[in-house]
Amino acid sequence: MSVNPDDLPGADDDRIATGRDGRKWYPEDYVKELRNEAVHRRLQLREAEAQLAKAGDAPAQLTQTQSELRDLKVNQALTDTALKLGANPRLVKATLLMDGHLTGLDPAKADFLPALEALVQTAVQNEPNLKGAPTTSTIPSKAGSDITHPGTSQIVNSGQVTRAQVANARAAGDHEQIVRWKQDGSLDAMLKGMI
Repeated sequence: MSVNPDDLPGADDDRIATGRDGRKWYPEDYVKELRNEAVHRRLQLREAEAQLAKAGDAPAQLTQTQSELRDLKVNQALTDTALKLGANPRLVKATLLMDGHLTGLDPAKADFLPALEALVQTAVQNEPNLKGAPTTSTIPSKAGSDITHPGTSQIVNSGQVTRAQVANARAAGDHEQIVRWKQDGSLDAMLKGMI
């Protein structure tokens, strides 16, 4: 084991000089070295403080993210439970939120799903109008261009495709539908109208 001579007691004694007035004086290079070290330490401290300030936002962001995740889990479980019990999920959610029943639920607990199911059942029993989950799609069965003649089921513009229909099919990635329209000639009328 080697010993660094600077680590021994009295190692700084050779750098210390005593002036006429009895005060101790240090060589200029030693003072500069100490000052540089102090500057370096202050810079490190400022960097550490800046990192702590940045990290100070992290707990708030983490808390917000955890809250959002909890809300998503509760909403998904609520929707599944309401549909399972034959209730309208939107109405059940609105009722339970209004009554403040969803605030105490913790999706991480083992009794979460039974507690949620009990809440939904109680809400449906207390409010019978919550029953009847929507079973039909909210999307209309006919497009705007599929207007029928009065008293018949024959579509007025059955041979034409609108720009909106083509744009919707393209946006949905339904290129096969566009090809079918081209093959049956439905697209030709629209293309002629553009020329």
